[in-house]
Amino acid sequence: MIHKVYSGLMMAAFVAMTLVRSTQAGDTTPYATISVDGMHCGMCAKKVVGNLQKVSGVAKADANVEQKVVTVAIKNKSAISPKAMWEAVEAAGYKPTKLVTPQGEYKVKPKS
Repeated sequence: MIHKVYSGLMMAAFVAMTLVRSTQAGDTTPYATISVDGMHCGMCAKKVVGNLQKVSGVAKADANVEQKVVTVAIKNKSAISPKAMWEAVEAAGYKPTKLVTPQGEYKVKPKS
């Protein structure tokens, strides 16, 4: 129970830091964050990041293995598909558990 509370707090802090980073120094780059179940090492992260960088509209993806979270920088003025990001993580062999995008928050695979 304590581990789940701690994990939840760490995820909230990570998302907050990501949002703050996007507002510093006039950076208007939109970001998405994806919690990834099973991403426990650098090779796991490399697979997930590689697949996400192939998604149309993704400028860059960075993984935090310790937090099991990937931050995705979205190309300015790009319409990006939350479903495509979700499926990119699945195609790498992992399970997304939460996706937060400028379009909304998803805990199941988005429809578009």
